[in-house]
Amino acid sequence: MNIVLFSPSWPQNDNANGIVTYCANMYSALKRQGHNVYILCGHTEIKNDPTVYTVDYSISPFEKLWCLFGDRLSEGYRNYYLGAKAILAGIRQIESEHAIDIMEIEESFGWHYFLQKQVDFPIALRLHGPHYVNGTMGDRQLETVDYNRFKREKRCFEAAKYVNAPCRWMLNSPQEKYSLKWPLQSVFFNPIDVLEEQECWSPDSYVKNQILFVGRFDAHKGGDLVIKAFARVLQDIPDASLVFAGPDKGVKLATGETIHLDAMVDGVLSEEGKQRFTYLGLVDKDTIKTLRRSSHITVMASRNENFPYSVIESLASAAPIIAAKVGGVPEVFIDQKSGVFFEGSDVEDLADKIVSLLGDAELVNTLSKEAYLRGKDSFNSDMLATEACKFYQQAIAMHKKAS
Repeated sequence: MNIVLFSPSWPQNDNANGIVTYCANMYSALKRQGHNVYILCGHTEIKNDPTVYTVDYSISPFEKLWCLFGDRLSEGYRNYYLGAKAILAGIRQIESEHAIDIMEIEESFGWHYFLQKQVDFPIALRLHGPHYVNGTMGDRQLETVDYNRFKREKRCFEAAKYVNAPCRWMLNSPQEKYSLKWPLQSVFFNPIDVLEEQECWSPDSYVKNQILFVGRFDAHKGGDLVIKAFARVLQDIPDASLVFAGPDKGVKLATGETIHLDAMVDGVLSEEGKQRFTYLGLVDKDTIKTLRRSSHITVMASRNENFPYSVIESLASAAPIIAAKVGGVPEVFIDQKSGVFFEGSDVEDLADKIVSLLGDAELVNTLSKEAYLRGKDSFNSDMLATEACKFYQQAIAMHKKAS
């Protein structure tokens, strides 16, 4: 098959984004199975790779006026329209060189609705996280542009025919919310391959009581919850430390103000606590791999989540993890066997679970072993690429039959 995957950026290290990671892992696995795979992305640092295309679109004077008018009627229209036109221009470039059997794209901004009407091959919709889920995190006040995006993504869901998701929760959520039933739907996990054992967490590899958080400092990923929980942990374990790896996007409050990481740390941690806190900012995947191996436990604290790579990457590296019991995360591992759950957004429960796990060496070692087995058995890239191909073939057959 000739398969096009849409990715926000390329390559994987260029952006801390789960969609990019998914595309990178699926791209490699599909190519190993003999398929021709092309990446269409917003921007890339790679040059002279015939399988990588960027969206490149020049807006006409008429379209500038059209977008100005559209934005006045429906704020956010410009982003929707120009994004869709740019992606379509990328599709046409690929089509000029290769026949496309199927394309897969995220649900963002409802672009799928526009694109499927413009092409004669199926465009599969991969649910990575609708805005009605990801755009409503924390105390931020929703704006008109948010509600307009909800409507555009709803229209996309209503028109979609071939839909897949990394977990059952995400596949069911839009169908229940909007009273839909997609003709072709499938669940296959986000793919990843476990690390070699010498690269993994082990009882001899970690710094005692070091906690790792990998994620953005924003309301969605729950970085603020982790800082607050860490302050509580220090009351019971004064020599605990926290390493925070991820960009500081800020948490938008109900007042409209945005609080950034340094202000949160100053307001929550004592002077001694600040000495036990390390902020690394955005780091590459090799650094994160090393951090998982050298940390006692890893924490995922998102307020809601689809099927996060921050969790399955921990499993793949045998790193003991505490994760928020939200969204599709309960489908990733079994509580107290291959990981530990805390009640989402509950700072006290998170702190209690951290304190308990740091003091239980036997459970930590068991979680590590079982996490690695879970990653190896359930998230293998080649196995999941095969599942994806079955779905793609069904979508192609249904599309041809309907044409």
